Amino acid sequence: MTPDKVYVGLAGYKQVLAKLYGGFALTGPTGPGSGDIGGIDAGTSDYIRQFWSAQELTTDEAVIAWNDPGVQEWHNMNWDATDPCCAASTAGFTTKLPSATSLSAKPPMTS
Repeated sequence: MTPDKVYVGLAGYKQVLAKLYGGFALTGPTGPGSGDIGGIDAGTSDYIRQFWSAQELTTDEAVIAWNDPGVQEWHNMNWDATDPCCAASTAGFTTKLPSATSLSAKPPMTS
């Protein structure tokens, strides 16, 4: 789908906004178990969870005891680009940006 097809009417704008706002807390389009980001558990791929993890797990403010893939590596500052949490957070951040950018670049709809 390209912007010239999405933004032809008010409904297209609403769909993009719904996807952006929903993406902050939802992991995918069809409920639990579905995820927009591949290669990681859907429950772990939530945007806010990934943002928090990137900000807190890499400091001494959070003490993490569970062994989800990649979590201990972040907590111990022993991660790289192949780490599941690093890859998922990068994917989560970069999937939101193009939608927000294309939305802000379009002139506002009337009515």
